[in-house]
Amino acid sequence: MKIAGICAVGTYYPLWFKWTIASIYNAVDEIIVVNGGLDIKNPDLNETEVPLEQVSKDIDKLDVDGKIIEITDFSKLKCRLTLTTQYEANKRNLPAWYDLRGRNLTLANEVAVDRGADFILKIDSDQCCYFDVLDVRDEKAALVFYQYEFAGSIGETGYLLYPPPNSPFNDSVFTYPAKESQFYFGGGAPVIGVYREPTYKYHAAHLRYAYPEWMPEDEVLKYMYERMWFVYYTNEGLWGDELEKKAMSAAKDALSREVVSTAPSPEVVRYRNPVEYIEVTR
Repeated sequence: MKIAGICAVGTYYPLWFKWTIASIYNAVDEIIVVNGGLDIKNPDLNETEVPLEQVSKDIDKLDVDGKIIEITDFSKLKCRLTLTTQYEANKRNLPAWYDLRGRNLTLANEVAVDRGADFILKIDSDQCCYFDVLDVRDEKAALVFYQYEFAGSIGETGYLLYPPPNSPFNDSVFTYPAKESQFYFGGGAPVIGVYREPTYKYHAAHLRYAYPEWMPEDEVLKYMYERMWFVYYTNEGLWGDELEKKAMSAAKDALSREVVSTAPSPEVVRYRNPVEYIEVTR
């Protein structure tokens, strides 16, 4: 059985990308990373395939066994739905469409299938699986990983926002049978029915509102602003000054949220740098 991990990046640098990849590196046979999106510094709606240089550098450092295939060429994309924002799709009543994340994940899925994958393990670039994700090979059914939502500084205890850890998220990490017909839209959720069986054995930390304790405040704000920039562009179709102002306001609000101390914290983030984690879990 061949398992391929797929991950989509683009537009803004995902803060946890190195740990995301490290956390699944030894649970899969290969990882397809599709890298391309808008350039936030000089955004152009006609240029949506701009790769992030830092992602390519991370892959070079992390790929100790030659498992990662980075895709920056979109010319071979087979499934070509309408590329738009959720706002525009709703306004135009489009039954089948995808945003940049959906397009990237669709291409990742197609490449994985072409390369002979039997199962796909889909993970977001702001998620990190726990050590026991490596047991995924022993399971016959498709899995959805039990989701923990963290926020604030990831330190000794970590922080948890509502909903609590006994509520799996719809966009948790999951595996499913590899099929060329899979395609994604919006935040990467599959738009066709796929078999997913909940499990309480595996865990993933969702770190979209979290940041490393050692990161300077200005870098944290920059990351959160870029994230919110993309969210408001994708979900509401905002652009220009309105988009920039709303993204900055939302970023500051996200960083000022009240959080609750909790345990466990994701060890992949707290204790190891990504390359060391890959080496230890080999």
